[in-house]
Amino acid sequence: MNGDMIGHIIRDRYKLIDERGRGSFATVYVARDLKNNHIYAVKVMHLDLSSDEDLLARFQREAHILLHLNDPHIVRIFDYGNDGNMHYIVMDYIDGQNLKYYMINDGLMDPARAIGYARQIAEGLCTAHKQGVVHRDIKPQNILVNTGNIVKITDFGLARGRETVTLTQSNVFMGTANYISPEQAESSRSADTRSDLYSIAAVLFEMLTGRPPFKVTLPSI
Repeated sequence: MNGDMIGHIIRDRYKLIDERGRGSFATVYVARDLKNNHIYAVKVMHLDLSSDEDLLARFQREAHILLHLNDPHIVRIFDYGNDGNMHYIVMDYIDGQNLKYYMINDGLMDPARAIGYARQIAEGLCTAHKQGVVHRDIKPQNILVNTGNIVKITDFGLARGRETVTLTQSNVFMGTANYISPEQAESSRSADTRSDLYSIAAVLFEMLTGRPPFKVTLPSI
């Protein structure tokens, strides 16, 4: 699914007007709601992967988890579903960049700024953890910072909820190698709230030093 999706209208309502980011199995677009003229971010699963039952279950699980999380530091979901074989999630549009962008362009962060971001990430995850949700993929690319310096956690595609079914075998690696705890690297099922806290610490370390605490080469998904 490439740039030819620009201009496409999902369910006669959400018009895709720009591409914001592209991942291994989904693309995030800026979209205009034709009913109320609001701007949203719409995450669309790649069409050629829509027949993959495991990936589709992850995509639907992300929508279900986000629907039940309400916190100023977690991206809100407004709608989700499918238009034929096109599966989508409609979320808050965040006017800003991800944390990795600021790390690259601003260099080492002032400690007060870095700690402020880490605190906001922790506050958002606290809400998730109280709902039994473990993110399992906290990294700079999944932390959005808006123009008001407010942190928004995004991409719950690897998250595990209290009531969600585990979709992977215990020996399958999940997460991003530079930021996950040792127990999560050994078994994704071992990840709990402490694993997310480890990831926050790794992100904070990189904000302050310009590099992750450990450089590893495990594959990531």
